Amino acid sequence: MIPARPGRRASENRSGTGWRTRLSVLGLVLGGFVLALALAELTVWLVRQIGSVGGPGSVSRLLVGVTALQVVGFGSVVALALWVDDRPPRVALGVSPPTQWVIFYGAAVGLGLMLVVSVATGVFALVDAEPTEAAVGAAQDPWFYLVLFLVSTFVVVPLEEAFFRGVLQARLERVFHPALAIAVASVCFTLVHITPGIGTAAVLTFGLFFSLGVVLGVGYTLTENLLVPVVGHALFNGIQILVRAFELAL
Repeated sequence: MIPARPGRRASENRSGTGWRTRLSVLGLVLGGFVLALALAELTVWLVRQIGSVGGPGSVSRLLVGVTALQVVGFGSVVALALWVDDRPPRVALGVSPPTQWVIFYGAAVGLGLMLVVSVATGVFALVDAEPTEAAVGAAQDPWFYLVLFLVSTFVVVPLEEAFFRGVLQARLERVFHPALAIAVASVCFTLVHITPGIGTAAVLTFGLFFSLGVVLGVGYTLTENLLVPVVGHALFNGIQILVRAFELAL
């Protein structure tokens, strides 16, 4: 069994890790990613057998989607990873006590995410391409965004960071260089957040979300504290959601 969080001292042992161990860890990580998506799809299918999930931009569809992907999908894999780990969950995920430095570094990560979006916006404008808008972004009810803010801050962000950084990236860092671990976790993060497509807009959208994943992953690796990307991710999402809500309310 490979611990969830390597810590700085674990880097000393990476060079002695065999290729079979590395492949097995990579397989477990990718298998966990596929399992999470499969559980999410199964949950949505079961809900649809019972009733309607609602239209795009509806609260019911939002709640079904979050329950399926973040709670059932990501949550189940995180719970499984913690179950096979012999350490307390806080240690396994790399959660240190909250301090003023968590807010400081988390805010820095949030600013990094905003900078990535600003650069990406300029690139999209330069090549005259339009990024794909998520269904939630098309909602016109300001109350929807207030619900989204609460769900994003207290459910989506913590579970996504626990899954992508606390489980996937941390296990990869145990046997691979942190740069590769961050890259693989960021690809998985991107695949969850984009709609597959071709063309310039699709490539740029992939690059945008991959870069966001890298910023979050670097924040986790440098601080070894899961709360840092959680705070940064929550600030990034929260600001965008509340701005959208105020725009519609005015």
